[in-house]
Amino acid sequence: MSTAPDRQRDAAAPAVPPAPKAFAIARVLIVLAGAGVGDLLGGVAGLMYSVSETSWLYWVGMALGGVGGMAAGLVWCGAILPRANRAWQDRARRGTLVVRGMVWGLYVGVGCTAVLHAGLALVSGRFDVNVLLIGLFFGVFAGLLTGVLCGVGLLIVAAVVRRPSC
Repeated sequence: MSTAPDRQRDAAAPAVPPAPKAFAIARVLIVLAGAGVGDLLGGVAGLMYSVSETSWLYWVGMALGGVGGMAAGLVWCGAILPRANRAWQDRARRGTLVVRGMVWGLYVGVGCTAVLHAGLALVSGRFDVNVLLIGLFFGVFAGLLTGVLCGVGLLIVAAVVRRPSC
C-alpha cells in the first residue's frame, strides 16, 4: 500500500518515455487500422461506381482503399511519431498527440479518398462529381475519427510499453 508521500513523489517524477518498441507496435496497429478503414470504404466507393454488370469495381475499390489506407497510416505515423516522444515527456502536451492525430487524419483521409476516387474513375471509365463529394464527406469523417482513435491508441501503447529505468 502506498502512502501519501509516495504518491506525491511518483506524481512529481518525470514521465518515463515509451520504449522504441512501443512506437513500432503503434506503427503496425495504425497502418492496419488505416488499411481496414480504407478497405471498407474503398469497397463502398467501388459499389457507387459500379453498375450491376460491373461488380468487380467493388474489389478494385477495396484494393485501392486498402493500399491507400496503409499509405495513409504510414504518412500519419511519419507526421506524428517524431513528436510523440517529446509530447510524452511533458504531461501537459500529451493531449496534443490526439489533436495532431485528428488533423493529420483529416489530411490523409482526404488524400486517400481523392486517390481512391481518381483510380476508380480511371478504371471504370466514368467520373461522377456527386460520388466524389459523397466520398470526400466519408473520407473527412473517417480520417478525423481514425486519426483521433490512433492518437488515443498511441497514448495507450506508450503508457503500457515503457522504457526500463536504469
